[in-house]
Amino acid sequence: MGRFINHLLSKNSLLIIAGAMMHASALGFGLFYTAWICLVPLFVFTYTLKGKRAFYSGAAYGFVFACLALFWLPVTVLSLTQGTIAKALLTGLLAFGTYTVYYGAIIWFFSYLKRPGRNAYADALLIAAIWTISDFLMSSLSNGMPWYSMCIGNALLGNLYAIQPAEYGGISLLGFAVVFINYLFAHFFTAKQWKKMTIPAGAIIVYMTAGYLILSNFRLHYAPSGEPVKVALLSGNIPNSVPWNAENGNTLIKGLLQLNDEALRTQPDIVLWPESVVPWTYRPDDDFIKAILKSTALLPATYHIIGMGTSLSKNELYNSAYCFLPDGSIAGRYDKHYLVSMAEEPIRLLSWTLLKKNEEAYFKTGNGGNAITTSKGKIGVLICNEVFVSRAARASVQEGAEFLVSLASDAPVAMALGVVNQQFFRSRLRAVEVRKDIAVSCNMGISGMIAATGEILHSDRQEGGSTSSVVLTPNTMEPKSPHLSMITIYFSAIIILVFFYFLTFKINFS
Repeated sequence: MGRFINHLLSKNSLLIIAGAMMHASALGFGLFYTAWICLVPLFVFTYTLKGKRAFYSGAAYGFVFACLALFWLPVTVLSLTQGTIAKALLTGLLAFGTYTVYYGAIIWFFSYLKRPGRNAYADALLIAAIWTISDFLMSSLSNGMPWYSMCIGNALLGNLYAIQPAEYGGISLLGFAVVFINYLFAHFFTAKQWKKMTIPAGAIIVYMTAGYLILSNFRLHYAPSGEPVKVALLSGNIPNSVPWNAENGNTLIKGLLQLNDEALRTQPDIVLWPESVVPWTYRPDDDFIKAILKSTALLPATYHIIGMGTSLSKNELYNSAYCFLPDGSIAGRYDKHYLVSMAEEPIRLLSWTLLKKNEEAYFKTGNGGNAITTSKGKIGVLICNEVFVSRAARASVQEGAEFLVSLASDAPVAMALGVVNQQFFRSRLRAVEVRKDIAVSCNMGISGMIAATGEILHSDRQEGGSTSSVVLTPNTMEPKSPHLSMITIYFSAIIILVFFYFLTFKINFS
């Protein structure tokens, strides 16, 4: 512990802090230009370190990164309805501790396989492979905890051309490219080989050119499957600090109904509401739903997709998205498949459930379909953190979804702008991966629309209630196979095994 603190407070601590700040900013704000150099301070600082010194330096970096990127997490857990100090402390300690060990392990493992005098490109491949495998394992094991899904490739989601290779290689391919180029910059900087800085700069140009060509190829072969679908995005933008009680409940409902009237004036095919619009569960005789549908009587072909809970028992719920027709019938319902740990479900370690009380209500994992069939086309639905899970979007497309909708509420994390941005950027990533238009309605977050090309055609974040209109184009084009996106993972694993082989037989190469 003492060595960890010494590294954190060393004379080079400014490098750790600067690097962690660049890293967190690139991820949270999609700073495309910063992404290519955000890891350079870390690689420069740890360039010659070995063993424990490498681990402690990486751990110090991870701790600072976690403080900057996850400062909101324990506060958010504490603010939830079922939040307690114990839950907040446990979640914070797990997250901060995980990233501290995580980055320490990455740097230690790289230093273990690295050899003096080795070819810089070989070392760049090695650290890119280690980082890519590490990010893949971290995100794969944490579908219910999106705060662990901060793959370095997400730093490229803010740029249209940089995101395009995700169609083929997913986020892993983006991450591999980012780490590889960052290391080359760091190596040439440390070696003071200034002219060779043009090599990683050239690699960026090659990467971006590839992105441009991928986008051009998709546009060339793009084929709509039906008529454009007009979607009205509706968000009450109700903060967590505003309680639903006898004093202001009617005012909040009145405001939502007024927004509904505004949305209907655009004569939409679909009115898309955010996640958990009201704090109660759906009932067929719900006056709120009746009022919404009454306003829609003159638009008999308009669907409403509304996020509401579904009661199963006293202590079990579904986090659902209901698709209503004006006559009150339910065209379909989607129950969320990937729940948020500590918020929607308790953390489970093997057979032991942490911090679950019998009187608390928790959500249950949905086991129904992933898409809803309507006369406007087949709709794939994602709720909240499901935009962080690649499998969620792919599952709906496999069921025939022609476009996607995302319902979310960023009210618990509204203070963390980087998290709000990432929620929207992940929708962009899903659009490119499966090549479907996606409409986003988010309470206290960014609402908008991303085309299958990855182009952000509309984005908006308001402090008060808002409505806006977007147009989606359905398509039945098959996305690239998910097995293709694993090629980067397999390639990375092979690289690591090859370096182990060289280490075992004492072979060096330059």
